[in-house]
Amino acid sequence: HSMSAYLESSHLAEVVGKAVDGVDALGLIEKLAPDIAVMDVQMPNMDGLAMVSEMRKLRSHDELAIVAISERVKFGIGT
Repeated sequence: HSMSAYLESSHLAEVVGKAVDGVDALGLIEKLAPDIAVMDVQMPNMDGLAMVSEMRKLRSHDELAIVAISERVKFGIGT
């Protein structure tokens, strides 16, 4: 959870929830209704892309900004 620690220590954002996987993240977003969701693209049980797809099915999140990051090189992107 190094990203959440960075956000908390820099006072850029208030971290209201931390998920262990995509399924947990989906539940927390529904419960907490955050303004921004920062997630890893590759998560266990449900990856970030599938989670966004499921989130759109459940309810409209027009006002939710999503920041997706990954430490892994995929889809031919990288140095």
